Amino acid sequence: MHSWIKPIANHGSDEGSHGSAPAQQGRVMTGGFGNQSQALQRCVEGFIRQYGHEPEWLSHAPGRVNLIGEHIDYNDGWVLPTAIDRRLAMAARVIDRPEILLHSEQQTHARIFSLEDAWQPKGDWTDYLIGVMKAFLDRGARPCGLELSLASDIPVGAGLSSSAALECSIASLMEELWEHRLDPVEKVILCQQVEHAFVGMPCGIMDQSIVTLAKKNHFLLLDCMDRSHQHIAVPSNFPTLLILDTKVKHALVEGAYARRRQECHACLEALGRSSWRGAEDMASTKLESLPYPARARHVISEMARTLQAVDCLQKGAWEALGDLLYQSHASLRNDFEVSCPELDWLVEALQSLGPSAGVWGGRMTGGGFGGCVVALVEPLQVERILGRLQSGFHAQFGHPPDGFVSTPASGCQIERPGPLHRLDHPDRFGRTPRRLSP
Repeated sequence: MHSWIKPIANHGSDEGSHGSAPAQQGRVMTGGFGNQSQALQRCVEGFIRQYGHEPEWLSHAPGRVNLIGEHIDYNDGWVLPTAIDRRLAMAARVIDRPEILLHSEQQTHARIFSLEDAWQPKGDWTDYLIGVMKAFLDRGARPCGLELSLASDIPVGAGLSSSAALECSIASLMEELWEHRLDPVEKVILCQQVEHAFVGMPCGIMDQSIVTLAKKNHFLLLDCMDRSHQHIAVPSNFPTLLILDTKVKHALVEGAYARRRQECHACLEALGRSSWRGAEDMASTKLESLPYPARARHVISEMARTLQAVDCLQKGAWEALGDLLYQSHASLRNDFEVSCPELDWLVEALQSLGPSAGVWGGRMTGGGFGGCVVALVEPLQVERILGRLQSGFHAQFGHPPDGFVSTPASGCQIERPGPLHRLDHPDRFGRTPRRLSP
């Protein structure tokens, strides 16, 4: 082993001490790949095909859907997201060269990043990964070369936080393999700072928080001002989350998201305030005098709706919760102006179906300008609801939306796999996969 590379010592003996840590904090799980996401298996298979041997580590993180509280995380408000069953997986193995070899299921060959180079943004998806690695190096982590392979079930550009899943997955690997542990909230902040400084996306803190802190069968009530959080348990009679992907891809980094954030800040400056907290009772006449009154109206009303939604969730008041989702969408469409015709059509169609057809409510979720709608529907009615929506949407826009159901899932996890079954795929050089030595 080269002198520059730090030793990976005693990881086997560490497994027991990490195995009891909460899964939502991204600590090590042992005993094989326990999560059933298809991305995990594809990730391992892709790693073996690319590199000719099995991985030593597997990190995986969920996408997320925000039930309510949109464009509020950068306005010091409350948000109510949950993790979804779709996951991004990253298999890894330590190598004794100062290189990061990065392969994804969308690529034929691995990309190579030298640890001896000064990394700069490339303007593509690798910025999320390389930016996190650079942040760990800047904090004094002890680097080692890695072979990496990625696979994902999270639709890209659909507003389901595939980027946060990528950031948190690699951050969890860096904690273990580059021996620089972070408090879960510190990891969230590191990943957010990467988006700001390396990617160029001025996001709030919600996505990285839910991907890191998610707990199965819970929503996360996150206070984005002081970063405190509370897990809200899902009642046993909670409806199904139906997620509808319009396939209209958003590119928030191109400017619209940043403009909304700037407009909200301009309103605060005009009010002489540093936060929207305490502005809930502001007179409408004062509101209308602001530079962007509609933006302020959305922020104030959405914060109130989020807290009301928590009360509905805990009481099992599904019709009242659904009404709040519809109100949220109307505000995002009319006041914040981040919707699009495809999103509006789906929400209007859901509202037309109504509770008698098993639909409690729905709204756009994510940053907007495309992406997904989240709906609360009765489980036994999902197939019928989805069929009607896809048929009508296809007639209107020429293609059906993708749809899938999800239950609140767990957050980012990292595992040391146990013995894997030998797979029958030769790698790209025709080599038979070999088993790693213990």
